[in-house]
Amino acid sequence: MGGRCQISLHRSVAIITDQSIAIKQGKSGLIFPVVELCMFVMSVMCLVVFIDTWSLSILACLLIFSSIVGPLSLIGLINNVAGTSFLLEKSKNSARWQQGFLGLGIGTYELVPFDRISHFFIRSDFNDLLAGGSKQDLVEFEILMVKDNEKRLSVARIIEPREFVDTASDRINKLAELLGEMASVEVKAKKHISYKDDSYDSIEAKRRKRYRQIQSKRTNISDL
Repeated sequence: MGGRCQISLHRSVAIITDQSIAIKQGKSGLIFPVVELCMFVMSVMCLVVFIDTWSLSILACLLIFSSIVGPLSLIGLINNVAGTSFLLEKSKNSARWQQGFLGLGIGTYELVPFDRISHFFIRSDFNDLLAGGSKQDLVEFEILMVKDNEKRLSVARIIEPREFVDTASDRINKLAELLGEMASVEVKAKKHISYKDDSYDSIEAKRRKRYRQIQSKRTNISDL
């Protein structure tokens, strides 16, 4: 693989290069920090311009507001520009999760060398049923790193409507393959039926089967 590419995830994006794979917040996460920064600048300007005309109570409220919004906007900007939630580096032969202290996305709280990775596993709730027997409208895919001691660590996930499950599956599979290739480990997946094959007849057949199981249980109870 050459160059640089991106894969969209749930509220985040995976940035892939020849030497690393990083999971960062998406560009949409910049909206709130930028708005907070503008509010902070406006409040400071009001303090400077109207310090001799406005009442002390209003100036005190502006001072408290700016002292809270200012640091929060800077933390949000740092998190979106420089912070990462997961970083796998080929040169260091390790994967690490950033602690995200106060939203900064810096500082390691979990470090896993490549030789401690057993495999990557793709989990999906595609075939899970709701309490009423119907399938979920939203499908979740998640990549888990399984260590040699069977500990599982979440790497990335995608949540999409069932209609777009094929494209979501392609994205999560591609990312998992790149992770496994860079770490030189196996990638396992929980297989699911394609949305195109998930016909109305098959769903109804599963519901009837489930209904017969419930009926048989009730019959056995009555026999007692």
